Amino acid sequence: MKALIISEDKELIDFYTNIFEKNRIDVIRYKWLLKAMDNVEEIKPDFIVVSTVEYPRHWKTLARYVKSDVIKKAVYFILQIQTNFPDDERQKAETLGINSFVSSFSDYFKAKISNKIKDFIVETTELTPAPVSQPQPVEKKRQPKTDEDGLFSVDMIVSEAQKKDIECPGFYMLSSPVTGKAIYGQYLEYNGKKITCKVDDMEDFCGIDSSCFIKYVTFYNKNECKSFSADVNEYLDISEQKFIVLDICDFYEEK
Repeated sequence: MKALIISEDKELIDFYTNIFEKNRIDVIRYKWLLKAMDNVEEIKPDFIVVSTVEYPRHWKTLARYVKSDVIKKAVYFILQIQTNFPDDERQKAETLGINSFVSSFSDYFKAKISNKIKDFIVETTELTPAPVSQPQPVEKKRQPKTDEDGLFSVDMIVSEAQKKDIECPGFYMLSSPVTGKAIYGQYLEYNGKKITCKVDDMEDFCGIDSSCFIKYVTFYNKNECKSFSADVNEYLDISEQKFIVLDICDFYEEK
């Protein structure tokens, strides 16, 4: 079995690595949630750990992606939370398939999670489903661009990448300097100094002009994942599609 830990927090990594390794579970670590999400279908983890402190909104995107059955098997999802995590957020998390909430690295939670893991291992190994013929997938009607939190869903990002009008090599995520909202999409070109990002909805970029500085931008593709700050350069119209050009300021180094 495999466990996927998405974090840069050494205490969190050590806490869960110790638990998983004692239960003979291989541990895979990722620092970046987007990069982990890009590879989760290939990794096929049995357990996933992510922190609401490090990813206060985007853990939901990952949870929805996992819940969509992209991994094709049961996954035990552990959410590291703060002690003041709101009850309504906990309820939302449960509907998204979160199995356990951990608010400290105490011996109590270590024992509790270890027992939950053992139970999950027993449950999943005892399941012997009879083989059934799988129906052919039916193409679903395109869903709205954003979910209840105003974020692009993972399937929307992937489906956008399949458009043939203009080929895009990967995806980007940035935080609007005007609204603070996370904006997802595809990028057209990256050369180390500039990145040209596709604009799916101009409403998301309302108020973002050449005077704006964007503190955090992340892009990723099959080969790399980088984060940096950027200045807005200009907007472009290419083949009836709109793009925003960003001048890269400083890269954030992975620790």
